[in-house]
Amino acid sequence: AQYRLRGIHRTGTVSWLEIRATRILYRSRTAVMGNLLDITDRFRAEEELRESRERFRRLFAAAPFALFLETITGSIVDCNQAAIDLLGYSREELLSRTARDLVPKKVADRFPALIHRELSSGGFFVESENIARDGRVIPVEVSARLIEISGKQFIIVAVADISARVRAQSALAAERDRAQTYLDVAGVILVALDRRGDVTMLNKRGCAVLGRTEK
Repeated sequence: AQYRLRGIHRTGTVSWLEIRATRILYRSRTAVMGNLLDITDRFRAEEELRESRERFRRLFAAAPFALFLETITGSIVDCNQAAIDLLGYSREELLSRTARDLVPKKVADRFPALIHRELSSGGFFVESENIARDGRVIPVEVSARLIEISGKQFIIVAVADISARVRAQSALAAERDRAQTYLDVAGVILVALDRRGDVTMLNKRGCAVLGRTEK
């Protein structure tokens, strides 16, 4: 049998002790032989490890963006609530899938190169796409980092939904195209200069009259 006890020294110092008891035959009679070991350092190291894992678990669960813990081959071994909310899968469904199952084929085909980069450099940051349970394609930013847990290598992947930013960029580009169209159909020369007097914009009418080409 094996037991752990907390011992308090006369000075008030706390030590952790391990008692190992073994049944033996002593002088033709059954007896118990006990060994007492001071395991204070080991106990403290175990406590620090448990606290570190608990902090990681809490941060993982409370993160406002999707987090996945994956094996080197891409199997999902853990995810947080934000990942469930983003993709619409249940936790059980996500843990039965691989990272390749959650992205378009064109992205999945790049995984070997990304994993090679991950293993060689320790991490990567890239814009990509995820596929939700209902088939929606979600533009995302993906950050991945190689970590070690209990002597094994895993990849922790953070995924942020950038749909709003992509929509804003698309709207801005459309507005610029619309403005350029207005400039091009105008029957007058429109020119924009910077502070030094250099031309930064010239519409088609201006290019035709001044013999310049559009840039």
